[in-house]
Amino acid sequence: MLIKALGAQLEHRAIKRRVQDETERARRSGQPKNKPSYGYAFVRLTPKGKVDHVALHPVASKEIRKVASRILADQTGEITVSRECARLTREGVLTPHDLLAEAALGYLMHGKKPVVGDDGRRMKIAPELWSAATRRALIEKTKPTQYNGKESGRKTHGLTLLAGILFCGTCGERLIVNGLKGYG
Repeated sequence: MLIKALGAQLEHRAIKRRVQDETERARRSGQPKNKPSYGYAFVRLTPKGKVDHVALHPVASKEIRKVASRILADQTGEITVSRECARLTREGVLTPHDLLAEAALGYLMHGKKPVVGDDGRRMKIAPELWSAATRRALIEKTKPTQYNGKESGRKTHGLTLLAGILFCGTCGERLIVNGLKGYG
């Protein structure tokens, strides 16, 4: 039994090393890995084949652009990222993971940062959802505000249970419970 366990452990390490090597190779050559960022879709020339290129998703790219334009056009401060996500959820549309990510500029991402090529420039693998200026405007519009000298987020509506306490075991993001009826 011990020999079998040792063999399994060695095989696991070998598989893990092969996966890491392949991920690094793909990153160096500018090939996308894992899942596409919100608003994008992998294009395969044959079913189950390698990803040929990354293109704008026909529905998601329009939705995320609509969300961005609604937030930027709002003068009252009532349209927030969380309210837009709630609206999309009610409409049955998948919501974006991160509206402000640099992936929206069409860059190949690794660890939430753009991959830099040998030439020192960020690797672009897809058309951008919006310009860098629009991204900066979104960051400015959605940044935390100051109340009585203290930094505070935008107005919250309802409970954010487990915020900052519980984290996703897959992606590491904070978990919150929202949309509870009868609160806020």
